[in-house]
Amino acid sequence: MLLDYFAAMAARSAEAPARWRRPFLKWLDGIERGWSIPLLIATFAAVWWLFFVVAYQSGDLHADALETWTLGREFAWGNAKHPPLMGWVAWTWTRVFPLTDWSFQLLSMTNAAVALFAVDLIARRFVRGMVAPSSSCC
Repeated sequence: MLLDYFAAMAARSAEAPARWRRPFLKWLDGIERGWSIPLLIATFAAVWWLFFVVAYQSGDLHADALETWTLGREFAWGNAKHPPLMGWVAWTWTRVFPLTDWSFQLLSMTNAAVALFAVDLIARRFVRGMVAPSSSCC
């Protein structure tokens, strides 16, 4: 009986959603069109980059960022500790951006955003078109 009440309430809400739910529903519709997830990832990266800039204003670069910069000072085929991609990315990044704290923090957030976007693309490839398993199996 309680479940019927909630089902009826959900049906009314689906027909005429509350004003506060409309932007959220529009956001969910944008997932299928492909614009909302990249916007979410870009917002995520921008907010965290701003946080890093403010939080680490009085500190130095992290030791890992310095190691990355050290590996990227020369365009090499790697070294005994790391494969070459990390150094290549740092080398390319320092050709475009200055060698400052904020640029390496932006590099880390750009790396995170690219990885999250790749995960989204991979998930879309495997999730789209999936059919629910039939209940009349076997």
